[in-house]
Amino acid sequence: MSSNKDRPSPGLMRLNVAVSLAVVLAGLAFVAFGVFRYGVWQNNGPGPGFFPAIAGAIAAICAAIETFRRASVEPVGVRWQDFKPFMAAVVAVLLVPVIGMAESMTLFVFLWIKVLEKRSWIQALVSALVALVVVHLVFSVWLGVRFPDSLVPSLLTMGG
Repeated sequence: MSSNKDRPSPGLMRLNVAVSLAVVLAGLAFVAFGVFRYGVWQNNGPGPGFFPAIAGAIAAICAAIETFRRASVEPVGVRWQDFKPFMAAVVAVLLVPVIGMAESMTLFVFLWIKVLEKRSWIQALVSALVALVVVHLVFSVWLGVRFPDSLVPSLLTMGG
């Protein structure tokens, strides 16, 4: 028979469910920014908010499904390493206005594969570059989507 000290308090939300709910909210924020701030459809084609809205919707739906799945699973202990993916996603989102969406996504993929997957530098670099090329070809070339602007081009063109 297990003791009550091993069980979470019934009034408290478990951390894994809280993280899933946070991802749902972050995904919905991306949808809102994509739709209301950047614009999903402009000039008879996808606008700069198209990718953030689609990615946010997919993240919100997947996290909502995961929230319901996790709510029924017995809780386990949480370690600092469990927060690495979440922190990496937050850093990637914060870097979007600074270095750009495609560049932030490329850095996220590179670091994910190098640090979390513990692969070689070459494997991480090739994977990140392939992701960048695919995103560029699909969204910029094929769909004609302009990603949200970053500070870097603005800073580079300030001098002249």
